[in-house]
Amino acid sequence: MRSPPRPMIGPLLSMTPRLPLAGLWWCLAACLVCNGCGEEPITREVVMVPAPARAKAIQQELNQKRRAQDQQFIQGVQSFLGEPGKEAPSAAASAAPLRMLAALVPVPEKPRYYSFKLLGPPEIVAQATETFQDFLKSVDPGQISNNLPAWKLPAGWNVEPYEDGFGGVAKIRWQIGSQPLEIAVSELSYTGDWNEATLQNINRWRSQFQQPPLTSAELPQNSIIIKSPSATVTLFDQAGKFTGRRPAGLNPPSNPAPVSNP
Repeated sequence: MRSPPRPMIGPLLSMTPRLPLAGLWWCLAACLVCNGCGEEPITREVVMVPAPARAKAIQQELNQKRRAQDQQFIQGVQSFLGEPGKEAPSAAASAAPLRMLAALVPVPEKPRYYSFKLLGPPEIVAQATETFQDFLKSVDPGQISNNLPAWKLPAGWNVEPYEDGFGGVAKIRWQIGSQPLEIAVSELSYTGDWNEATLQNINRWRSQFQQPPLTSAELPQNSIIIKSPSATVTLFDQAGKFTGRRPAGLNPPSNPAPVSNP
């Protein structure tokens, strides 16, 4: 009796496909990559630096915005000086001198005072100086109505209520020929000595004309005292290149409505 034939293992093994050695390396590399798939990816911030041409364009745009703001400021000053619609002047023309008359009137027995400020071309302010001083003599800070002291307005002067959040209470407007003029009226408070408060105000106004500050000993020689039956007024007079900012609301109205004397 014959024994059953044995399975042909050798030939079967020889028939099994073998993976080349290079393939083993590829498998190993794939495993290593898969092991790191669960980790968070590394992110890097990329900073975009504008090219020189783009940077130049950005700077030109900023310069244009600054020039537009300067133009708007100059046009506002021209409108106040009665020259709307004219082309904006050059830097030299816009540095034309101005003259300021500013008065301080203390309120009796209270740490408060009124200021009256007139600003305009020197030749026009010169024509208004005498009338302005006569008006100051009529101011009575002891009689206040609607936040305004009693006064007597010259013919053709009109009062408009005005609040700017910085003490402004009224605008007084009139014209000399075709030139509009305006007095800004403010009600403010002070602490300490009245002479010191006066000196601080005058030095602030002087700084707007690029003038050095005064000492208390120099104040009498650089101010004018106007006495009236109802008040003692300190008047400041300065002309030159004005560098202060133009307050809002200086443009004269087309038809100012007359207001009765307070």
